Amino acid sequence: MTRRLILNVNVLDFGQTISARDFSGLPAARVADVDYYVEQAKAAERGTLDALFLADGPALQGDPRGRGGRALEPSLILTAIAEATDHLGVIGTLSTTYNDPVELADRLLALDHVSGGRAAWNAVTTYSPPAADNFGLPGRPDRATRYRRADEFVDVVLGLWQAAVDGVDPHHDGEFFHIHGRLPLGASPQGHPLLLQAGGSPQGRELAGRAANGVFTAELTLDAGIEHYELVKKAAVRHGRSRGDLAVLPGLITVVGSTHAEAEERLTRTRELLPRDHETVRLSGMLGYDLRGVGLDDPFPQDALGELADPQAFTASLGFRESLVRALSKRPYTFREVLDEFGNGGHRRVVGSPEEIADTIQEWFEAGAADGFNLMPDAFPSGLDDFVDQVVPVLRKRGLFRHEYEEKTLRGRWGFGEPKAAHQADHLVGRSFDAAPESRGDRFLRHFGPDPVNWVRETETDHDVVVVGGGQAGLGIGFALRRAGIGRLSVIDAAAPGATGVWKTIARMHTLRTPKIWPEPEFGHPELSFRAWYEERHGQAAYEALDRIPRLPWAAYIDWIEDTLRVPVRHRTRLVSVAPHEHGLALELVVTDEDGNEERRTEVTRRLVFANGVEGTGGFSFPEAFDGLPRELYAHTGEPIDFDNLTGKKVGVLGAGASALDAAATALEAGAAEAHVFTRREKLLIQGDAPQGPANIGARENFHRRPDAERWKLKVTTARAGRSCTLASVERATAFDGFAVHLSAGWNTAIATADGVQVEADDGTHRFDFLIAGTGYQYDPDTQAELAPIADQIALWEHRYQPPDDLANAGLGRWPYLGDGYEFQEREPGKAPWGTRIHVFSAGAAMSFGIPVGDTQSLPTGIPRLVDAVGAALFAEDATLPPASVPGGTPGQSTEDPFLRFYVGHVRQAAATEG
Repeated sequence: MTRRLILNVNVLDFGQTISARDFSGLPAARVADVDYYVEQAKAAERGTLDALFLADGPALQGDPRGRGGRALEPSLILTAIAEATDHLGVIGTLSTTYNDPVELADRLLALDHVSGGRAAWNAVTTYSPPAADNFGLPGRPDRATRYRRADEFVDVVLGLWQAAVDGVDPHHDGEFFHIHGRLPLGASPQGHPLLLQAGGSPQGRELAGRAANGVFTAELTLDAGIEHYELVKKAAVRHGRSRGDLAVLPGLITVVGSTHAEAEERLTRTRELLPRDHETVRLSGMLGYDLRGVGLDDPFPQDALGELADPQAFTASLGFRESLVRALSKRPYTFREVLDEFGNGGHRRVVGSPEEIADTIQEWFEAGAADGFNLMPDAFPSGLDDFVDQVVPVLRKRGLFRHEYEEKTLRGRWGFGEPKAAHQADHLVGRSFDAAPESRGDRFLRHFGPDPVNWVRETETDHDVVVVGGGQAGLGIGFALRRAGIGRLSVIDAAAPGATGVWKTIARMHTLRTPKIWPEPEFGHPELSFRAWYEERHGQAAYEALDRIPRLPWAAYIDWIEDTLRVPVRHRTRLVSVAPHEHGLALELVVTDEDGNEERRTEVTRRLVFANGVEGTGGFSFPEAFDGLPRELYAHTGEPIDFDNLTGKKVGVLGAGASALDAAATALEAGAAEAHVFTRREKLLIQGDAPQGPANIGARENFHRRPDAERWKLKVTTARAGRSCTLASVERATAFDGFAVHLSAGWNTAIATADGVQVEADDGTHRFDFLIAGTGYQYDPDTQAELAPIADQIALWEHRYQPPDDLANAGLGRWPYLGDGYEFQEREPGKAPWGTRIHVFSAGAAMSFGIPVGDTQSLPTGIPRLVDAVGAALFAEDATLPPASVPGGTPGQSTEDPFLRFYVGHVRQAAATEG
């Protein structure tokens, strides 16, 4: 998926250091004023930041020079923030050691409801000895016990939340908790709150990898950040999840100035207000080593960086200590230098101009060290205001950060799908919260391992590939490109989520028309087949009993494919025009939000793939009889039809293919009085069963290699035979007394009258209330709005082949003439070389490839063919670019991937062969 930069703000009272209040000149009482936090939240929302984060510790404050111990409990502050904002997420830190899971789950689910689905919980185990004292415990629980309790605590909370989503009564009997009954609230707008985790220890990473949506880290250097990032992502994969299911968010202390000198001056002023002895005590605690006797200009003691004598007795964060030790081992430091650079709470600090701050964020994000940051301004409110007003515009200009909020929930904004708790609800009833069995799809991705590193050279384009269409073909193409190491891609679809493709919108058949054993969009992987999916849910006997695949289960299966492959689709995004650009192709897009507001954008891509199904490169085909007829009197089978409005009416249907008969049957099922189907053929062409699948796969897969004359003759012969229909479609329609078929009855005219439409057909005059055209599609690019401006430069079949008179067919001559990689060809060689950047993996390719490209039968072999062509073209083009210091991919990432070595070698050979 396209990674989204996440930016939260961590409001640590008045700022990152205890001198922040003096620096800002705020009264101490402001820390107990909820309006203070609301003001910071509104500033964060002004900058379209993702969320406001509150840390917390359930211990009374013993050092009066500390932050004072927050006077307001986090969930109370976050509730006020949720009420005062519209988009900003709210993240609260709550301990698994000193809370009750039922009360915490109830409190945070209520916050998620109040916020409209913007809440998240940061789960911590709390290592502070004073916390144990405050709760009257004889001693602090050891680390192993804390994490065992945390694991079970998280399981209980997620189980209660998932049970609220599914409406079941969970029961749990474990080492620490015994839970029976559900929460009073149901699912929130985002299902339930997100789960975050802030532990950097191995136990913390495993907890995050198993269950969390995000993890807060404390890496101080880029190489350490990359290493820790990979550890966390691999932990997610070990637990059957994808790398994209878990966001890594290091803390980042920001000191912003309009210039670097101004930022350094600001840092100096905050340091002058900071007691050195307090920094010394704090750093001693973080390292587990007493530094109070070390002089400021003495060498920093290396003993402080050694192994802990007793890690179980260590009272601070192992993650913070690990990061600090690694950073201090880089070179010799004086104690003063350590306090100046690292005595700031264990997180990386960046001091500089807006551009310098943005440089650091971009470097870590693009190098694979972070998915975003938990921002920690040095002092509020000025530090946050400076970031919002000065740094955010730089990030936006670089295309790294949003200009406005689009998603309403925090889960949606971070790119996560519907809540998938670590333990699904049907495993909670009447038993402990045992780990859910690994799903077939998750096991498939786990076996596949992480995606290969992107090898395509970075250019000035927004994308390397844009795929138009988020249905079965678009999803498969997006997945295959990603697995081929082509990662800078975007899949767009004009439909809203859940409305992609035809299966739940305009398709009207009860079952698919192809036999169930024909190849499906499993892309060569049986684990992804419809059969595997169906048998997992209904059993082998149920699959064996199927004649053909039912349409709605097929739609559910395609949804599952989308969820499993985790190919992000930019919904409500419509391509309106394509034009040549100096770096590739300029795409004009119209993006519609949930409220119907439209925004036009221009994005540049190196390659464009049309995977838009039956519409292909053209659109509906209407015979001349429909010319001049008011549009409200007729519809095409390929568009939505209000069948309920046809109750009691007489409907005329032109065409006798499967779509035409299914439309007639749907009208009769909705209460139409009559439905008459007309065809110029002498008989209906009814498909027979094909139990062994296609008769000659070799002929089908090599159609594009035939000479033009052979291809033309085969397609003309097929067109003259006419469209066929399934026996199921015939039986469905003929079950109604009001159904009639008119053979040898083409239409000559259709004229609007006072009471409907009068049709003059070869068998006489007929009156109808409404007409439906089941007359298929045409694929002339000049008739497709987004291609029309460039259509005169695209080669059509009529430009490449002139058939003998007895095989003439003007309609087929207007289909695009495609290359072996589904790419357009220039009408005049040398006039429009950019046209070959556009690939047609849709029905518009059928004239060149023989079958309806984009249908299920075309995917297993067609997608690899397309991806090979796209990869070869990108690789050959990369070879013409100026040398780069890092060849492809992202700085700091290795390209030594076995799959990638094979693939690059393959496309290198292909490029050389083509040259």
